[in-house]
Amino acid sequence: MTFDLAAHLCALVAVAMDEPARAPAVGWLAAFARTAEPGPDSGPPGASLDRLNDAYHALPEGPWRTESDPRALLEALPVFAVVGPDGVMRTETGELVGRDWRDSRDRLVLFEGVADRLPYLRDRARAYLDVLKEWYASGADAEAGYPRACHMFAVLYNARLHLEAYKLLEVRWMAEQGAPREVLQGLMQIAVGLHQVESGKYAVPQLEEGYGRLRANAGAFPAPTIKRFLKRLARAIRLLKAYGPEDFEKYDLELFPRLWMVNPWKLLFTFGRAR
Repeated sequence: MTFDLAAHLCALVAVAMDEPARAPAVGWLAAFARTAEPGPDSGPPGASLDRLNDAYHALPEGPWRTESDPRALLEALPVFAVVGPDGVMRTETGELVGRDWRDSRDRLVLFEGVADRLPYLRDRARAYLDVLKEWYASGADAEAGYPRACHMFAVLYNARLHLEAYKLLEVRWMAEQGAPREVLQGLMQIAVGLHQVESGKYAVPQLEEGYGRLRANAGAFPAPTIKRFLKRLARAIRLLKAYGPEDFEKYDLELFPRLWMVNPWKLLFTFGRAR
């Protein structure tokens, strides 16, 4: 069975948004992304523990930076190991008890099977840290349940993390009934449709169905900004469709609108006043 790195990363950021105690895993991933280098003798990429710690403690303040150690990442994303001077790869909790997590002789490394995904990890690490900064600055206190799910989705969607936004709702939508369920399903269809377009698939029918479902149930969306979003979404889908199956990949997906839970002008004014 092929290891689904993308799915594990989606879970990593979703859990970090929902549970601050799990956010350090994203912080350690960001630190690894900043310090990882090719290993000796063309070995897997990694970073010495002392450099990794320095990078971690240089991150901005937030729940992603606590007095934790790299085990937070090892436990959350099973593609890492600690390698000592003896060359042995250690991954089990029992093997790592009592370890000096600032030892310059030890390295945190990627498994060889995913070593070529380092650029992807770096891209996701940067994006996830930005998402957590925004989420804990403005959305972490969102009302529990359905409104919170919509708010979390919006933060991921606005960061163009379409697969992560889809995965976030993949299980949650089934717990809802009636219009809220339809709204979540519509949001999922928009997110997965955009992910498919990014991956080279003409997913206009998926996007149109998602738009129709959202429009029919807009009154159940937990923010009045949905009307603005739907108006701009309809235009973006129409323009994408005009390119047709042959040329749709030439369309700039940045033209798809953001989904705000509050008026963006109000948000800008609030941040400006806070500074």
